[in-house]
Amino acid sequence: MLNKGNMNGFSDGFTESLERMARLEHENYILNVQIQAKDEMLQLFYQEQSILFFSLNYETQTVEYIVGAGLERFNERPVNLLGKSVFELAKQNEEAVSILNKAFQGDEFQTHFQLSPEVTYKVSFRPERDKENHIIRIFGLAIDLS
Repeated sequence: MLNKGNMNGFSDGFTESLERMARLEHENYILNVQIQAKDEMLQLFYQEQSILFFSLNYETQTVEYIVGAGLERFNERPVNLLGKSVFELAKQNEEAVSILNKAFQGDEFQTHFQLSPEVTYKVSFRPERDKENHIIRIFGLAIDLS
């Protein structure tokens, strides 16, 4: 039977559903554009500031992710650090090893770390936990205060 209010033969409920789906698809598109813009802004921030954002795998104690212009002080590219043991990278600096030990105990904290007499970082660590409350990774942010 043909619905008199709709010449295509679709019920008003179906038409409303199609309109709602189109509206949701448009809202989803807008959200994706906003997320992409924020991600690009964040990338620009990391590239322009003397900071490092990093993620450390808890189980393997290796670098999972690292980004930031602060790497220039280390004369390193992120790709050269991925998968490397954080304790192997820090073995020449007892203070760094001590800070990493505290981070891998699951503490959330901030501290100052003196890389050299000329270079000081403010470093923040925060563990990420799974549903069973086991640590899966450590997030870190290091800001060059020099």
